[in-house]
Amino acid sequence: EGEDGVSRDNSSSSTETTLQPVIVKLTNPHGHTCLHKAAMANQTENVGLLLTLVPYCANLPDKEGNTALHLACMKGHKNTVKAMLTFDCVSASLRNSSGQFPEECAQIKSKYIKKIVTKRRKVQTGSGFPSPPNSLIGEGSAPVAAESIDLSLTAFDAQMERLRQDLKQNSL
Repeated sequence: EGEDGVSRDNSSSSTETTLQPVIVKLTNPHGHTCLHKAAMANQTENVGLLLTLVPYCANLPDKEGNTALHLACMKGHKNTVKAMLTFDCVSASLRNSSGQFPEECAQIKSKYIKKIVTKRRKVQTGSGFPSPPNSLIGEGSAPVAAESIDLSLTAFDAQMERLRQDLKQNSL
């Protein structure tokens, strides 16, 4: 368990198997998944929960090529960036469509973010990260239309709370 209280156990569970296709397919018009939204909103606990349950969503790019780590860096969310970097599935070596590494998206005043992401990127091999299985993003897996889902932060928070309750109930 990390200092933020989120378990880093990457063992498979029935919840993980059930959630992977849903998390990957649900995007808004910008290509943001629940993980992107949580990272932008500085919801560190939810980011940790999503990365634990569906590590394949860690490096999915939005329409501008930004991963959730890029977006957390852009917003200057130090705790979220720090928590994300504790997960092996999160790559600091991916460039967005503008050719920027995550730390290059960080606000100028965010020297701490630039330092920790750069350090992580130097440690990573860059190519050892798993891609989502084709069953998640391949044929017939187009993102759900934005109007068919509600990705507002209020709805997202409610969905995450239901997920926490389900997980708590299943672990009893």
